[in-house]
Amino acid sequence: MMSFAEFPAMATLGGMKSLGSFILNRRQAKADKAWQKYNNALTRMQNAQNQNAITVNEGLLAERTSRAKFAVRQAAYRTQGEAEMSAAAVGATGNNVERVLATLKKNESRELTQLDRDFETQALQLAEQRTASNLQTEMQIDYKQIPSPNLLSTLLTGVGDVSMKFWESKLK
Repeated sequence: MMSFAEFPAMATLGGMKSLGSFILNRRQAKADKAWQKYNNALTRMQNAQNQNAITVNEGLLAERTSRAKFAVRQAAYRTQGEAEMSAAAVGATGNNVERVLATLKKNESRELTQLDRDFETQALQLAEQRTASNLQTEMQIDYKQIPSPNLLSTLLTGVGDVSMKFWESKLK
């Protein structure tokens, strides 16, 4: 059983204990916030690296497509020239020559259309990768609030605990 004379000493001890708890909780909150900030920065850096890689891949895709289209056009011009020279060498004219040239033009057009479709498909895949990377980053970012302790409420809680112990000892 606690007497009234012991109450101030117990209240002081409870206040000191609460102050120590406050300091410890404040340091922990600062450390948690710093760790959260660090992890979020690493997550954003990873996303930036992903975005850079996707951008490089988009550039490489455009270059590959341009080179492939150039090669198709170059081959078509060469083939058309060879067909015209062969027709002229044998003295062929008329619908047969025109049909051969039209077929060559159609083949060139098909190849260019296929290259365009492939480019669009791969560009859509890269856009999807970009979106997925951004979404993954947003899902990994830690948005939770880390509460900072309040000195007054911590001290009042400590005083309340001591008061409860005092009154409980009086009731026994």
